[in-house]
Amino acid sequence: MGAPDEREKPDERGKMSGRDWFLTFVTRIQGEDLYIREWLEYHLLVGVEHFFLYDMDRGQGQAAILEPYEDAGVVTRIPWSHYEGTRLDRKRAWFRHNKSSLAHRHFARNFRHRVCWALKIDGDEFLYPLEGDDVVGPVRAFDRSRIRGICMPRFNFGDSGHESRPSGLVIENYQRREATRSSQKEMANGEKLSGNHFRRGAHRWSHSLHKRGMLVSPDQVETLRINHYFSKSFEEFQTRQNDNYLRRKTREQFELRNRGRNDVDDDGMLRFAPAVRRSLGL
Repeated sequence: MGAPDEREKPDERGKMSGRDWFLTFVTRIQGEDLYIREWLEYHLLVGVEHFFLYDMDRGQGQAAILEPYEDAGVVTRIPWSHYEGTRLDRKRAWFRHNKSSLAHRHFARNFRHRVCWALKIDGDEFLYPLEGDDVVGPVRAFDRSRIRGICMPRFNFGDSGHESRPSGLVIENYQRREATRSSQKEMANGEKLSGNHFRRGAHRWSHSLHKRGMLVSPDQVETLRINHYFSKSFEEFQTRQNDNYLRRKTREQFELRNRGRNDVDDDGMLRFAPAVRRSLGL
């Protein structure tokens, strides 16, 4: 973890609003031992204040990596492996929860009152400012009193021709993506969130019926984007984070996931690589 004096001071807007943090992430992590430090250091660099990490690993690998971040007060780690192998360890359906949707519900019930903004985001997704060097400024531009959520456009990145895991950073090695966005992830206004009892999706939140506000569409978000490092190399695809035990890891499925996702060269993240490397001690 980078030295404290190398970082800007945490944004104070959350505390001015009577909340602990301005910008937070809600993330389920599993099998991210090789990647989680890069993901954390990058997002700390661009201004994310706090991470609620639902740790689905049964071992202690991720827990040990996260301990310094917990001690520094930037990570809240919630052990979440107790659903492994149960009926909740399966693909989500519109009529039922799974272990992932229950994690989001746990956050909404227990932590929504402490945050200004909470983004549903995975460990292979990076929030990227198209201009400038931080993500807080663009979020501040939205009037929180009038908005219940911001749908961040998400672009999938392909394997960039890698068969096995290359050395170096994810943001250095994977620079090819789809031409048009294929999805979105919502950043919710904590003040307007509900307990999310009925919300089962991984991309959107549910909001209180008693608190009005508009939902900003991804087409209205011009300065932020989520880069989704969707499959990485074939080697990594076979061992990457697994939401449920039914996921197929065949060559056919890998090629299907990469179809149309290596069409555009995009090296925008490279400008952050030197600072991330310094934070990682590389």
